[in-house]
Amino acid sequence: MFDVAAYIPHISILYGDLTDEEQKKAQERAQILDDSISSISFQITRLALYKTDPEDKSLKSWEKIAECNLNAN
Repeated sequence: MFDVAAYIPHISILYGDLTDEEQKKAQERAQILDDSISSISFQITRLALYKTDPEDKSLKSWEKIAECNLNAN
């Protein structure tokens, strides 16, 4: 059963069940490809909210609940 109290909203740059070592390797590989990646910045103009099943590793059950534009217009 999913523990709602333990859920922390976030934005995922890398998604998957990775060990700490795998996460570290992915970070190191990204740094090798572009050493400026750790200081990258970008503007977010759209945001989508998905209902997910944390047990579904295929992501096929993900359901978009809402999407909104964040433009300042």
